[in-house]
Amino acid sequence: MFAQFKHIIIFVLVVVFLGGVYYASTAIDFFASATSRADSIAKETVDLQQEVRSQLDSIQQIELDSSLFSSKAFTTLEDTSVPLQTPALVRSNPFAALP
Repeated sequence: MFAQFKHIIIFVLVVVFLGGVYYASTAIDFFASATSRADSIAKETVDLQQEVRSQLDSIQQIELDSSLFSSKAFTTLEDTSVPLQTPALVRSNPFAALP
C-alpha cells in the first residue's frame, strides 16, 4: 500500500515540476523583471562613471605653486620621525597554535 502512495506522490511532484517549467518558459513577465533590473544597473553604472570622470577632471585642474618647495619655511623643516622598534616577543607564524 505504501508503494502505491509513493508512486502517486512521485507522479504528482513530477507533474507539478513540469508545470512550473512550462509556466516559466512561456511567461513573458518572468524574464521582464530581470531585464528591467539589468537596464537600471547599466544606467546607474553609466551615471557613476560620469561622476568619477568629473571628479578626476576637477582634480586634474588643480595647480600647485612650485615656489612653495623653494621657500625658506619649507626648506627649514626637519624630520622628527621616530623609528619603530621590533617588539621583544615576535612569533614567526602568528597563526600557529600556542605551545
